[in-house]
Amino acid sequence: MFVLKETFDLLRRSGERRRKRTAIRELLQHEVAENYRVLNCLFSAIDSTTRDEILTEEKDTIVVQHSGRREYARVDENGLVVSGRPLPPVCTTEFNRLLPSSSELDKKLYSEIRLGYQHVHQLDHLVNSFVDFFTGNPKEREMFFDGFRQYALGYYDEIDRGLRQLYVVLTGKDLDYKGLRRKSQLAKSSTHEVT
Repeated sequence: MFVLKETFDLLRRSGERRRKRTAIRELLQHEVAENYRVLNCLFSAIDSTTRDEILTEEKDTIVVQHSGRREYARVDENGLVVSGRPLPPVCTTEFNRLLPSSSELDKKLYSEIRLGYQHVHQLDHLVNSFVDFFTGNPKEREMFFDGFRQYALGYYDEIDRGLRQLYVVLTGKDLDYKGLRRKSQLAKSSTHEVT
């Protein structure tokens, strides 16, 4: 009787752990996909900011809509948006909530999630820096044009690869992003391929 009870408890705990791992994977896969969208939105906005395109009557800025949605925008002298790109925030809610649980359940999964989390933090740094450059003083804007673009491009491939790898770990599938895709770092240009 005792052996039967212990076997039943072992099976029950094993099932609980499997369900928790599955839940962690499902919750994080959506956050990884959303952060991949953020990565591509950020670099689309970065590609849109060139000195040659800035006209004297237009200004690059960050606009926050009434809904709270944030976007990079080019506005005219009347404050009307001439063109723009969405600039969604980086998502870390599920990472922050589930990272401790994953460390208890599965060491290998935890190490993969932690590595992906580092790429998400680097992405968050780039997004916040981009916003700071456009909402800061003119010297900061000069820093953006002088170095930030190249600095950010230096991280694109690493973040892209890291998010894609984590998505494969979580889902067993490649990340299928239907938005704008950047060319590899070897072919850096301001154009995107549409898929």
